[in-house]
Amino acid sequence: MANSIPAQRGRSDPNGKGKYLAHEFDLGHLQGLSPAAIELHLELYHGYVKAVNELLAEDDPSSPGNRMPGKKGSSARSSPRFAFEWNGLVMHESFFESLAGSHDEPLPLDGAMATAARRSFGGLEQWQADCLQLAHTRGVGWVVCSYEPRSERLYNYWVELHHVSHTINTVPVLVLDMWEHAWITDFKPSQRDDYFQCLWGQINWPVVEARASTPTLLR
Repeated sequence: MANSIPAQRGRSDPNGKGKYLAHEFDLGHLQGLSPAAIELHLELYHGYVKAVNELLAEDDPSSPGNRMPGKKGSSARSSPRFAFEWNGLVMHESFFESLAGSHDEPLPLDGAMATAARRSFGGLEQWQADCLQLAHTRGVGWVVCSYEPRSERLYNYWVELHHVSHTINTVPVLVLDMWEHAWITDFKPSQRDDYFQCLWGQINWPVVEARASTPTLLR
């Protein structure tokens, strides 16, 4: 049975200080990605969690430094840095979740993803081909597939930096990290297509289908 999406994302720590908790992901079963590459990537994710917590602490009115008389300045969350760090946290969690758990269940041909893929691209194979074409984009970034609930369509797009290029009012159902840090340990610079195929063959499709079937913001 496939693992469900972890329920702890975004919850405060037991001490009630409003910190976000990094999550553990079952990635040891992945083929084609070395333990060293996975450990490096998870370490990067933990860095985003730390950065988000540091920015939130800057705005915490209970912090002694923030209670100083005459303290002025804009909110830490009003700068592009918060969007970059926050999106980096959420996108990595979405990416790791779709690789964790069971991978022996394909997308159902009558499910929300297949229906949306036929409406948007002509079918699942065409949708995958479009994802692969995006993965050819030169430079660093992410392949993101989002589901738009009103039209029940899928939109594939490239996100270079975490805080730009996102589509509003859509649900990211599949997020694939194509930054070099995710694959250069195990693949040559000319083998990014091989890395994409490595990921595609190990996606936990029930997680992706669940995101499209219940299109709400990722928990």
